[in-house]
Amino acid sequence: MKLVTLTAIAMFAASPVLADSATTEQAKADYHQAKADAANAQIQTNVSTAQADQQQARAAQAQAAQDAAADRADAARDAVRSGY
Repeated sequence: MKLVTLTAIAMFAASPVLADSATTEQAKADYHQAKADAANAQIQTNVSTAQADQQQARAAQAQAAQDAAADRADAARDAVRSGY
């Protein structure tokens, strides 16, 4: 009976230590997961920024093409009006 009592007392005494260890390990895992999530978010931000830059470049090219076409149309209209 004394052995059972001593074992129970030892288990209750060790519980906080085991719980603290598990909590510490979970906190470490959470920390590393948060760091990984932050790194992935930064990568996604970089990719999105690069894509936005590409789209801006394409828009500038399209605007330049539109301006050139408008200039050609103006020149053609002026040529027709002047009789070539």
